[in-house]
Parts: sequence; structure tokens; C-alpha cells
Amino acid sequence: MRQHVQRLRVYYLAVKKGLASPSHELDIKWSEPFVVEWLKILQVPPFEHAYPVRSRGSRCGRCPEARNDQPTVFTDLNFPGGSKMRCQACGAEWIERD
Repeated sequence: MRQHVQRLRVYYLAVKKGLASPSHELDIKWSEPFVVEWLKILQVPPFEHAYPVRSRGSRCGRCPEARNDQPTVFTDLNFPGGSKMRCQACGAEWIERD
């Protein structure tokens, strides 16, 4: 029952603060790792330096120049204003702003 009470409290708080939908629906299933990852991507303090920010079309900053001759960059996700990139060779991650 404790879990029910906690969820009822969160629901009540969301409705009271106007954070629920107009029909008072509330569906949040976010985990702590999910929230922390988005805080890093959006560079919300204290996570503003979690990922380096590079210009659009950047190459990996960790791989040697010889490896950078081949395109090994993967777009992990796009968000309004930028993208999170990952090097397929070494796994380095960074943010590219639009």
C-alpha cells in the first residue's frame, strides 16, 4: 500500500500545481538514469560539463587522425537544438548543437 500512497501523493501534487493534462491524466514512468541522462544532454547544472559540445559534423576527439578518415560517428538521438553523437570506434560521446 505504501507505493499506492506515494503515487497518490505525486498525482495530487501534479494536479494541484497544474502539471497534469487537462483531463488530469498523469503518466510518468521515468527512471533516475533516464532523468540524469537528459540532464546531461540538456546541460542542466551540475551536469553542464558531462558531454563536450562540438560543432555540427565533428569527428571523434579521442580517435587518432588515421581512424577519423572513415566516418564512424553515430547519432544516438536528436533533440530540439542539437544531437547526441557517439563514436562507433571508441564509444566517445558528445553533443552537437544546431
